[in-house]
Amino acid sequence: TGLATEYSTKLKNAGYTVSEVGNYTQEVLQSTRILVSEPGMGQDLLPLFKEAQIEVTTEPTGYDIQIILGVSESNEITR
Repeated sequence: TGLATEYSTKLKNAGYTVSEVGNYTQEVLQSTRILVSEPGMGQDLLPLFKEAQIEVTTEPTGYDIQIILGVSESNEITR
């Protein structure tokens, strides 16, 4: 509970623009997925997450980058 909001704050404090925060209602993910619209995007985000994988998606999300947090991040926010 509140993990997305906490990571939103972490990203904003690191200088990123966060357009929207929401709950992911599909399957529970062990590691974080960083969905990008173009190859090469999102590499700078990797150090902010414990376990993250970048995936290029052709599905329209309305965003250049979309982050779906995995449960592995739940203990990392307290850093």
